[in-house]
Order: sequence, then structure tokens, then C-alpha cells
Amino acid sequence: MYWKEEGNTLDMNDATHIINSKIEENEWLDYKQEWHQNKIELVRDILSFANTVHSRDCYLIFGVVDKTIEVIGTREDSNKKNTQQVADLLAHQQLSGDPPKIKVETFEINGKEVDVLTVFNYLNVPLFLYSKRSYQGKEIQPGQVFTRVSDTNTPTNETASDSVLEMLFKKRFRLDQTIYERYRYVMEQLDDWTYVDEESKLLYNFDPNFYIEIKPLDSEEEASRIHDGDYYGWLVKSGLEWNIRNYNVVTAMYGQHKILDFSYLFNFDRGRGLIIAPKLGHLGRNKDCTYHYLVKDSPDWKFMSLFIAAWNNSMSEEFNSSYYSTPPALDNIVIYESENEREEVEERYGYDTTVEDLEDDFNSNIEPTDCEIAEIKQKNSEYGRLSLVQNNIARVVSNRLHNNRLRN
Repeated sequence: MYWKEEGNTLDMNDATHIINSKIEENEWLDYKQEWHQNKIELVRDILSFANTVHSRDCYLIFGVVDKTIEVIGTREDSNKKNTQQVADLLAHQQLSGDPPKIKVETFEINGKEVDVLTVFNYLNVPLFLYSKRSYQGKEIQPGQVFTRVSDTNTPTNETASDSVLEMLFKKRFRLDQTIYERYRYVMEQLDDWTYVDEESKLLYNFDPNFYIEIKPLDSEEEASRIHDGDYYGWLVKSGLEWNIRNYNVVTAMYGQHKILDFSYLFNFDRGRGLIIAPKLGHLGRNKDCTYHYLVKDSPDWKFMSLFIAAWNNSMSEEFNSSYYSTPPALDNIVIYESENEREEVEERYGYDTTVEDLEDDFNSNIEPTDCEIAEIKQKNSEYGRLSLVQNNIARVVSNRLHNNRLRN
């Protein structure tokens, strides 16, 4: 899925393969016989990897001779550093942007201790120092851009060439990426979009070729939709009208080209609520153990976040004031941070999981009472027990996720 960017550190098998296969130094790999004695040299090597024109993670492997790729280890190296020490070193430099994400791991390879410093792919390039830094005769000048071409870092007394700087700025503004990757980037610039109310359109301020259309289904298409009450159980909330007012088709456009369709955007509660259609999740395969969710790193949630931001940027009344029925409906929907988080939750439960099993696991009532079922049926006969079960499951899952995040 092109909306998700995740860096990956080398595991021990990967590191062992690189070393034993004698993969030579290149634009993403640098061997070091020992850790740097001079911290300025370490900063320079990290900046060189941060300022690469490619879009992959880079690795400094310590305890390996660069020419022969012989493992000598770092066990006795007094200059060894861990992740926190390297992160602190970068945090104390006056960098032009946020420090690149890094991680240090130690592996036992061929009977020796080897350290791997990962510099994750960095997009806010070029990255440089705002002020001069020096230590034990080594220095970095302000504005000096270090990069890595093939297996060679920029010399200490030079800066990156014009052609490399041009490629770095293309990387920064995603001009070296596909239209799908660029769309992800511009959608994350929440302050740079305008909601054009009369056209029901989101417009990217710096390039009007990027726009998102919101169009209601025509009457024939609308008539073909099935309003299954339990499918929209997340609407069940005291004080709300539980019918979908209309379905809106949401399309990401570039010029006249359709790039991506999002899920339906629902108007509900007589137009007082607006929400992107949630997905149906399963805790096991029992129909009773279903619930509704959205995922923050999905295109749908990114659109929803962008719509709210663009509305607030453009309209006189805040989104939550105009669509005040949206927050209550979201209480019945689990909002996951990532697909991985959702999979971790759902994989806990077996095929035959029941509502009673979930009540034991969450130590909470999920099965509604007969009075609760009768009450909602009296308000809208399309809704029933399953609507309440789905919402109760969503609430206990959300509560557990909240508590876990607080602990972590």
C-alpha cells in the first residue's frame, strides 16, 4: 500500500548475509572498523546517509574492515554508542530540520559483536547545520551539505554538487515519486488545502491540479443502495437520526485524471453528521463478534483528516460545530493507529469466539439487555441487537487500546 512508509532495521540474518556475502560498500552501506573517536565525524557520516538521493534506509556497520569485510568486532570498543546516545548527539546539533530517525542494534556475527547503525530514509533534504561545529580539529561549516555517491561521502572541505542538490530538492518535494506517492505527500500538508463549498471540492493551494471532488450519488444510484440498519450500527446513539441522508462519492483527481477513489462519505442525522464509511472488523468469524473501525494510516482516514482541516481553514464555523453529530458517531468506531495494530487485535481471537468469550476477555458487558434492544427498535425498527453488540465491542476495544497506549 503506497500510503504507508516504514523503515526496517537489519535483523541478524540480514546483517550476517551482507557480511558473509562480502557485499561491498555502496550508496546505502558503509563498514567501519571501529566507532568514531571524533563525534563530528560521526555526525558527518550520518548526514551523508540522510542526504542520499535514493529512498531507502542506510546502514553503518561497525566492527568490520571495509576492504576485506573481515569481522573484528566492537566488544572492546570504548567509543561504542547506543541509540539514545546517537540521538542525543544529533539533537544537540543545530540542524536545518528534524534529526533523522536512527537506531543502533548489536548482533553476534561469526563469534564477534557487530553494531549496526540504521539511518532511516529521510525526506526533508538537504539536511545541514546552521552553525559551525568543531571537535578535536574536525569541523563542519554552516550550510555544508554532505551526501553519499556510490561508496564515497562528500569530503570534509567540500559540499554536494549542484546536480545532487537538485535531486535532493526533488526528493524533498516528492518530484521523484509517482503520482500516488505525491498525492500522499500533499494530503499530509493539512494547512495547504482549501475547501471550496460551492463546488464541494478540496483544492491544494500550491498546485490546483491536485483536487478532491465530493459528489452525491444521483437518484438512480442512490435508490440502488441497500440501507441495512445493522451495517450502519455505528449510527446508533441517543439523540441522532439513524438514517444515512445521502452517499457522496469522493475522488482524488490530478487535472482530468482520476487517481484514487475513497470510500463513501456519509451525510447523516439530517446533514448534521459527516463521516467516511468505516470498515467492518471481525473478532473471530462469528457474525455476532463484528464491529466497525477506521485506520489512521489509510487513505480514507487521511481524507477525513484533510477534509476537517480544509474546512477549518476555509469556513467561518469549525467542522465540529457544523457537523456536531460526527464525534458521537465516532465513539462507536475503533480508530486504529495502523493496520498492524488492527491485525494484532483481531488475531487474538479464534474462529469460534463468542460474545461471551469477549465479555470474559474484556471484563465488560457486551450483550445488550432486552430493554435496550426494545428501546432502539422502538426508535427505528431497522436496528436491533447486533447494532448494540457492534458498538459495545468497538467501545471496549477502543478503551483497551487507549489504556495500552498510555502504558507505552
